[in-house]
This record gives sequence, structure tokens and C-alpha cells, in this order.
Amino acid sequence: VLLEYEEQISAIDLMGRTVYEIKGNNNCTPLQLKIKDQPAFCLAKQGEIVCYSSDNGSLLKKYPFSGRILAWKAMEFDGKYGIGMRTEDALYFLNLVNGKKKRIDAKASDFMAFSSKGFVVKGKKGMELLTDIAKIEIQVPAFWNVAGEIFLGKEIGLLFYDEANLVLAVS
Repeated sequence: VLLEYEEQISAIDLMGRTVYEIKGNNNCTPLQLKIKDQPAFCLAKQGEIVCYSSDNGSLLKKYPFSGRILAWKAMEFDGKYGIGMRTEDALYFLNLVNGKKKRIDAKASDFMAFSSKGFVVKGKKGMELLTDIAKIEIQVPAFWNVAGEIFLGKEIGLLFYDEANLVLAVS
């Protein structure tokens, strides 16, 4: 379990004992994911994203990144596993294998949420899901909210709502 404090991250075991600590300021909540099938977590530091082993806190990888991350999620994009990110002015995907950063063709102000396969944004006709291969129009008005993602066996659905309605959109 990771505990986030103002000046450090502490990992504790099931008995509540501190296993390791990583000192320093972070710009975003820690992101837990897997790197090469190894449990890991990433921290957004000034000018870089730093990934550590969840098992022992050892450094796994560093990726240069200059933007201030407002939101992020582990996801698959371009057929690769990585991190989707929203900064103040853009959306990005960071490939964890080669460290390449790809800017997503959408305004950061239109960003609504992440899905496991892409970015949900406000479009001209309603909501859109930006995936690695397509821009998928979702028949939901752009002023609605995104409640989250639901896994229905092999299908993935996005749940949207407004004041009196709830819609599940499945591809």
C-alpha cells in the first residue's frame, strides 16, 4: 500500500510496517501500473516521470516530461501500454517501452476522462473517444458527465450521466 505525504511516499506491508520511503515532492497522485509484468508505480517529479518497483522501491525507469500533469492513467494506445496524461494545455500518451511521447490531437479543455483504450473528449456533435486508430463518436451530448468505465466480459462500456439520465455506451 502506498501512503502519500507532502514530502514523501511510504510503502507499507499488510501489517502496517514501513517497507520503504521515497522522499521528495510529487506533482500528481502516484500511478500504479505494471512495467514488463512487474508491479510498479510512477511519480510525476519536476521535469520527469520516475517509475519505481512496487516490491522494493528500486528505480526502474525515468522519462523526461516537462508539463505539469493534471490527470493520468495507465492505458493502451497505439497498440502499446503506457500512460495517458492531461496537462494544462495538451493531452499526451507516453509509451513505457521506448519512452516516446505522443501529443493527442485534441484540446486539453475538451478532455472529459480516460478510458482503458483512449481519451474521452467533447466533440462537435457530442462525446468522442479518441483511440489509437479512430475517433469514435458517442451518441451522448457534450455537456453530459462521464461516470466511468464498465467491463462487461470482453466488452468495455462508458457510463455517462446528466441530471436525470444515465447512458451506457458500448462499442
